[in-house]
Amino acid sequence: MNGIRVSIYIVTYKNPFDLNRNISSILASGADVRINVINNHSQFFLEPRFETAVTVLHNSLRPDFSTGHLSRNWNQALLHGFKDLKNPASDIVVTVQDDVLFKENWLPQLIDIHRRYSFITQGIGDAFCSYLPDAVIKAGLWDERFCNIGWAEGDYFLRSLIYNRQGCSINDPAHRRVHNPLDGNFFNPQHFFDAADRSDALLIKTPQINCDRKEAHLSSMRFHGLGETIFRHKWGLADNPWGAEHYALQKSLVPNYVMYPYFEKDVEGLLDKNYIVTPEETEKRFEGWISQLRAGAVPQPTPQT
Repeated sequence: MNGIRVSIYIVTYKNPFDLNRNISSILASGADVRINVINNHSQFFLEPRFETAVTVLHNSLRPDFSTGHLSRNWNQALLHGFKDLKNPASDIVVTVQDDVLFKENWLPQLIDIHRRYSFITQGIGDAFCSYLPDAVIKAGLWDERFCNIGWAEGDYFLRSLIYNRQGCSINDPAHRRVHNPLDGNFFNPQHFFDAADRSDALLIKTPQINCDRKEAHLSSMRFHGLGETIFRHKWGLADNPWGAEHYALQKSLVPNYVMYPYFEKDVEGLLDKNYIVTPEETEKRFEGWISQLRAGAVPQPTPQT
């Protein structure tokens, strides 16, 4: 739309009903976007009518018995979508769960909202996240130490609040995490027990839970305790509800780690965000070795300190 390059990444796990309904809602909206599917299970079905409209990225090395690692999936989408934060291959990257439905006029509204905010969430938790490169430059990538399907979004939303406060719109009333909210946020706390939509928002809605998906979700909840423990260890408080203590935070209590240096090199202030970074003298030492090797010389060892 208007030359704006939008890449969508749908994460799915053995859920053809919701996945194909999701893709159908995007195409029905008429949005000019690149649709990518990150598939996390060997049993995969895409309706033939979508085959030319969608790029499927099979996560073949992830075992079928895995119970989810969404932080890694979201990072895969950001790296694949932007490629380079200073010279991005996409102007907007949107990451979504497979059970999301897009509303008819979602894309022009999203583009308009991105004039105010570089990071936008909709729905329950990380159901829908939309990024400009600047959102990642400010907040960084997702923390893959959150190795299940919960609490990683709490960590990323909190870091967006800390490092991109004016540039983020967090719309997660289900988890009582709301900042610079948009209109139309609704969450149904009885969604496990009735036939109504689970949530509604300005750009998307999340229908009643798919019974075929429910058991997989509950199996993943087995490791929710680990996610909560990691969050408390990292930040020293509960994930939600957001309160004054969340707004007062400046950085995590424990060190953070660069996982993709060729991409994260453009994230602002890594040291101030409590990341472990290479000392300047160490970088110069290795740059010198590389220069010598390129020139055909044998690099001389230097003392280690």
